[in-house]
Amino acid sequence: MSQSFIALRRSVVVFATVSAAVLCLESGSAQTIPDSQRNQTSTTTAPGPTVEDRVKASYLYRFPDYVEFPATVAERPETELCVLRGGPMSTALQDVQNFTQKQNTASRVPKVRTIGPQDAIDSCWLLYVPPSAASSASQVLRKAVALPILTVGESSDFLEQGGLIGLKVVDGRVRFDVAKTAGERAGLRFRLQLLQYALSVK
Repeated sequence: MSQSFIALRRSVVVFATVSAAVLCLESGSAQTIPDSQRNQTSTTTAPGPTVEDRVKASYLYRFPDYVEFPATVAERPETELCVLRGGPMSTALQDVQNFTQKQNTASRVPKVRTIGPQDAIDSCWLLYVPPSAASSASQVLRKAVALPILTVGESSDFLEQGGLIGLKVVDGRVRFDVAKTAGERAGLRFRLQLLQYALSVK
């Protein structure tokens, strides 16, 4: 398979998932991930993000658009999306970022940054904790709880640990729970469109 075809195929997947995330959040619907595609990668070369990873990455990329941040955050020159310990989600988010830059669909394109448990997180708008980094979740969330950072994770007890949005797949669809009260304590206000689509709001 030629490199140009692989690049084109990746662009199509990214466009589809970004568009789906926007549509889902604005319409209250959800994109179904077929079982046959859930763990498929988008290329046939090296292991990378699955279709499910890319759908989740599109949601992560758009979540900040549906949250009102304090003025001190909104005035920052860059929007940083941080991923703990990297992994496939960093790659998937980077693909969304590259696609957005090429399409000029946003005046300020978020920057994707991979961080470790000991790294500073003050500049993060969003912080994603992947399942592979669950052992570091408590340590990172203790630092994030008092900061205006939108924390997103997938562990079953993520919200109980202090996280703000918990991603999950229900009947083949990416859905999420929102800790609205905890978010407000951190200075974040969730917009109605996001709350209406959430599975639960706490």
